[in-house]
Order: sequence, then C-alpha cells, then structure tokens
Amino acid sequence: MNKAPIQLKPLPEPRLEILNLIDILITLVAFFMLTSTFVVEQSHQNIGVNLPQARQAGKSDQAPAKLIVELDKNHQLFFKGQPVKRSALKELFQGQSPDEVLTVRADKDCRYSWVVEVLDLAAGCKLNKVALEVSK
Repeated sequence: MNKAPIQLKPLPEPRLEILNLIDILITLVAFFMLTSTFVVEQSHQNIGVNLPQARQAGKSDQAPAKLIVELDKNHQLFFKGQPVKRSALKELFQGQSPDEVLTVRADKDCRYSWVVEVLDLAAGCKLNKVALEVSK
C-alpha cells in the first residue's frame, strides 16, 4: 500500500467584487434620501401642538409647505420649528415671496384671537395663500 500525498490545485487569488458593493451603496443612498425627508416633516410635531380634528378635511394637492407657523396653547409662536416672538415673525413674513403657502398649525386649546392675529399679520405682509392644518 503506497500512500502518496494528495496534490491540490492552488486556490485563485481572492477578489473583491465591486459591482455588489456599488449596488448596496446605491440602495443605502436611496434609503437615506427617502427617510430623511420624512424625518424633517415629523420634526415639527415635537412641539406639542394638539391639532383640532376635522372629519371633512381635504387632502392638499400642493407641495409641502415651506412656511409653517405653529401656535401652542401657551401662546408661543414657532416658525419652521424654531420659537420666535411676534415682532420677529413679522420680519420673517416680510422676507417671503407672496406666492409661498403659509401653513398655520394651531393647538385646539389656543384662543381663536391668537390665530386671527397670525393671519392678520400674514395678510399685512402680503402672504395671502394660507392653509390651516387639522388632524383627521
């Protein structure tokens, strides 16, 4: 019985398949681009504005609003998620284009006169396209 050693062929050099990595990279970029837009829209809901409900509220066909004014039940104003004073809000409104849509998110427990003040301030600054946000 002759026991000869087994001869194995040498293994090929390891390769890194770049095409698979590119596919994964493109998928990750698309995922983060899509989820980052949802994070921006959700960040405004952290202020604590309890929106009133409406059963017949229609869905807007317009692009998401860039100008968002929020009013909580303690009469605090927020512009694009940042707290502002009423005098500063007037200056911010004056720097905007009249074609922009202003979205007002007012807490259901805030006074109606406070909402009217914001609407009056917007009208005085030539912002005539106004939307009132409600929850369904």
